[in-house]
Amino acid sequence: MQVSEMPESTRLIAEAFRGALNTALSNSSTSQWQVKAADELSSEKPDSSATVGYRFTFSGASSGDVIVGVYYSMLGRFRFRDLDDDTTAQKNQLLSALQGRVSLLEESLSKAGAVAIKVELVDNPVLGDHQVLQLNCRPESEGEEAGVAVHLCMSTKLLVDLKPAAASPFVFPQAAEAAANLDLVMDVELNVTLRFGQRQLALREVLELTSGSVVELDRQVDEPIELILDGRVVARGEAVIIDGNYGMRVTQVLQPFIA
Repeated sequence: MQVSEMPESTRLIAEAFRGALNTALSNSSTSQWQVKAADELSSEKPDSSATVGYRFTFSGASSGDVIVGVYYSMLGRFRFRDLDDDTTAQKNQLLSALQGRVSLLEESLSKAGAVAIKVELVDNPVLGDHQVLQLNCRPESEGEEAGVAVHLCMSTKLLVDLKPAAASPFVFPQAAEAAANLDLVMDVELNVTLRFGQRQLALREVLELTSGSVVELDRQVDEPIELILDGRVVARGEAVIIDGNYGMRVTQVLQPFIA
């Protein structure tokens, strides 16, 4: 089952954690990192005896957990700043980096029913009915041999509880009042925006921006961009160039339009 064909709850969790991990690693490491989800769920679970886990416990409308698992032997590859080969320090540094992304995860998954998320370090985590998706992490400009496989282990209960927000029907301005005369508003011009990605920046990072600064977004170049209308994602697609201008080829329409 490919990521694009997975249940929406699985895809939502995978994308939220991929973006959070990408930013957490890049902000705490001496390298910038790229994180990409595998195309299919894994049929095998990681060896718990060799794994350090970071358990994200969900509470509220959705409950359950997600365990981010990393083999102890791989921790050193993350190249955390100002750390030597001390495994305990490396584990705690990754915990701190992930804790810093909890608010972003809560925001990303709030509309699907997740209210609060708590993260804790768990050595040798016990996996039950978790579904496993591998996140492939590697430093930019380096080969696969420098990469780290991170296991995203999602509890079945959470996947069942998490209900992606149904696309609420979008009503064009004045359409509710002019339903009987829809033709009168069909030529109303609406502003739409293309979103290539986003990222949270600390105030310090904003103040340090200068000409030539590079801000990395939370989206890979091969991932779809989003068409935003009135603050809502109404479609996804591929970026194209039309007569020297950016454009989008629509591949998926998310919001139904009604009169």
